[in-house]
Amino acid sequence: MTSKSKFLLSTIILFALSACISGFSTERMIARGDDEIVRNFDSGQYLQTANNLLHFLNGKNDTKKTASLGHELLVDGPILPPAAAISISIGQVFKIPDWRAVLFMQTIFQALSSVLIFILTLRLTNKLPLAITSGLAWTLYPPGIIGSERLLTETLSIVLLLTTLILVSLILEWKQGKIWPFACLSLTCIILIFTKPALMFAFSLPVAVLIIFLIKNMAFGWKPLVALILPAAIGFALFAYTSNAMTGKLSLIPQRVPLLNVLVGNDLRTDGLAGVPQRTIAEDLKGVSQPTKALSIIFAQNPVGALDLMIRKIPRIFAEPWNDYRQPAILSRATEIRVVHQLLTALGLIGLTVSFIALLQFLLQTFKRAPYEEDFHTITAIALATSILGHLSFVLFEGVPRYGITVAPLMLVLFAWTVSKNLDRQRGFNAFSMATISAVSLVLLANLATIDNLLKLGVSQTLACILQIAIYLLLASILFFNIFKCGLKFVHGVSAVTAFSTLIAFGLFMITVALSGINESLNSEITCNLASNQFAEKRLDLGKGSEALGQKPSWALLLIDGDKHIANAKITVNNFELTDKPTSVYDFYQDRYPLLAFISKLASYLHTDVNNVRQWRTVQIPLKHLNLEGKNSIKIYAPKTGAAIVYGDFDSDSERALPGYRYVSQSRLFTTSRSMDWRQKFGFLKESDTASFRSIGSSESSSTVKPEVTQDLSNSPGNQKGQWRILVTLGIADNEEPPKIGIDGKVRSAIAPVAKEINLDSSHFTKSDSARDISFTKECGADFPLAVEKKDTHVIVELAGTASLSEADAATLVWNVALCGKDDPTTVSKGANLNCLGLQKPEFIVNDSGAGKLELSKGKPVTYRMKATFPLTVVQGANKTVRLRFVSLPKNLNSQMSAQQPLSKITLSNLKMTTHLERLPDLGQPKILTF
Repeated sequence: MTSKSKFLLSTIILFALSACISGFSTERMIARGDDEIVRNFDSGQYLQTANNLLHFLNGKNDTKKTASLGHELLVDGPILPPAAAISISIGQVFKIPDWRAVLFMQTIFQALSSVLIFILTLRLTNKLPLAITSGLAWTLYPPGIIGSERLLTETLSIVLLLTTLILVSLILEWKQGKIWPFACLSLTCIILIFTKPALMFAFSLPVAVLIIFLIKNMAFGWKPLVALILPAAIGFALFAYTSNAMTGKLSLIPQRVPLLNVLVGNDLRTDGLAGVPQRTIAEDLKGVSQPTKALSIIFAQNPVGALDLMIRKIPRIFAEPWNDYRQPAILSRATEIRVVHQLLTALGLIGLTVSFIALLQFLLQTFKRAPYEEDFHTITAIALATSILGHLSFVLFEGVPRYGITVAPLMLVLFAWTVSKNLDRQRGFNAFSMATISAVSLVLLANLATIDNLLKLGVSQTLACILQIAIYLLLASILFFNIFKCGLKFVHGVSAVTAFSTLIAFGLFMITVALSGINESLNSEITCNLASNQFAEKRLDLGKGSEALGQKPSWALLLIDGDKHIANAKITVNNFELTDKPTSVYDFYQDRYPLLAFISKLASYLHTDVNNVRQWRTVQIPLKHLNLEGKNSIKIYAPKTGAAIVYGDFDSDSERALPGYRYVSQSRLFTTSRSMDWRQKFGFLKESDTASFRSIGSSESSSTVKPEVTQDLSNSPGNQKGQWRILVTLGIADNEEPPKIGIDGKVRSAIAPVAKEINLDSSHFTKSDSARDISFTKECGADFPLAVEKKDTHVIVELAGTASLSEADAATLVWNVALCGKDDPTTVSKGANLNCLGLQKPEFIVNDSGAGKLELSKGKPVTYRMKATFPLTVVQGANKTVRLRFVSLPKNLNSQMSAQQPLSKITLSNLKMTTHLERLPDLGQPKILTF
């Protein structure tokens, strides 16, 4: 078989395999329902723009909608939405739904990128097995597959960036008279900048290397220059004309929101992790419209902190895989995907460093106007290296792993090039092998030698940080030493200036990363696993509380950052056990209550319980059990069965931003390999305990025996600087005297709460035999009005009874309690029908605790009980009503024949519903103080 036949066959097989794997993974995603959450974010925006474009082309848009479409294209770019619109049009011919059509397009792009990696690797190495291996590695690369399951710019950008580098490689073999590669290169670059403007340096630097090489070799005339400039000029002109015609604003490139990304990614108070900011921009940044101006102000305020954050954003972008919704792809676990990605990155660093040595040598000889001996393969590798270095511009913005996905294929190709160099020159085998072993060791230690794991060995926090940094530096030194030896052997005639410059550059990089790593380690989150018979204690001095508030607090809340098992933990305040259990913080934050529904929706898309999502949990503390003038002891005990987790921070600085409860990121899902966390960082602490944290002891210890210290803030012996995320919030009811009535550990309003017990009678239900024994076949329900007063903030509904089945063998009973409201123009003020997000308030709400399901069997009565809390201000209108519904369903809800199964008669005995109208604490009130 000829070489051309092998090349063609390899290309076809690789394209088909990549398309099949990506398509199969996409089908699994759709079958799981994961595409629902994808379409709620950026992918949904691109899809909407594509559909609006189709409506416009079909003549269904008016002038106003045309301007709106123009603004959408100005933000989304003129490439991806039209490409999606074309795929939708083609899909409609074959009756393919819009979403599947655009995902099919993405699958084609993913398959093309695998083929292009194969071609680029083959051009650099001239080794077919290496090229096939590189293409296959990208075919199986999980973040690449995940990227193809989004209607986003990344997959297409990879295709265009690889095409750019292949064209650079072709031009390096350029023969006089052939100018078409220059025109193709110009066209590809202009399409790439219209697709993802942030990659400007990633493709302009390789083109600059190409031009320098051609000028140096006297092989660059006016015809290639025209071919390179003319298509780009035409593209810019067309985009400028179109944008001006549709929006009335002249723009040369798509207008993303770089200023917003700069403000978000460089906010030192939130460590650059806030997502879309929901707070007011600092006074000194108001009126700033240019990203460069905003950056200069941020650096002027704190140059060391800003630079440190930018350095720490490098591993956030490039060392973490993009897996925004913890989605499986080839590998099912997020930790496995992380290890594979970091292994690819570490191996790619070998090729990057060797090519960096070649780059310095190339620039030095260019400066000296000396001849350069390397062939076009090495120059192409240099262009690849500059493309990767061009990605460092992303550190100016948000540190999102999605930005680094376009680096992965380039790392893969560079490593293959280094392997090829080693095979060609056996002298470098030992150095190359040691570099590879060091790179793999770094990845394993990055996932095993974490601060948490080191602290569990019994070392102190400071020593753990030093050990971690020392291990990394040792391995990085071994890695670089062997890479440097590879570079000396693989690159022709490395001068002393090049060698010294490389050492200096890498040495400075190691020092800055080490110093930045210490900061990252000190600020890292610490996890404390409370085993049986253990408790976490925090001591807070509330002596300044009343003074700061100006009067005695009206209420107190305990806020805990822990896992879902905290809800079952025993909690004591000054040795008084709280009877209530911690619940979602939004039960005590009326204006933010819709965020609970938002989190629940996201959790359902990810097929997980909402309680598995990281969130603040809150419980009310009776004021009489708090020492408002001095120190207080708060203890959280592990549940009797199972364990609980409490989170904390090494840094006890009160200015440090913590995961907030006021905002949840609706555009970023901050996830780790172990947990899901959508909370934005927010500096909501007004006062904080700055003393070292108290240790954790055994709950079985007596007062005469000193408890054995088993854990503290870092899971290692000894007291350390830091604090658990166990906070106390004191507040004053707005325009209200402090409550005087305490009932069952709850602080209620001074006016006696409205409480009524409702025994449902036959007038509410059909075919009822008696008020306490109600039967129905399909569904039944009733509405109960509430006499709400202005001071009431919440309605607490309790439902109890026994359900039994008498006719069929099995059935499912579903019930829900909802809070409804109706508009009353005489009492509803302007704007009162909007919630905290500025959206229309719902007519009714149902929370998770207000709904339930029972599986019934014939002759086996089942007792049920429910308690739900509803904030009154969430529901639209002033007239509030509690709506109760019961529904009978077949046993097998998932069966295709379930709709044809006969409904069963269900009997509800001792049915009882109780409602309480109360005034509960509200974290949204202005007069609060958090310790």
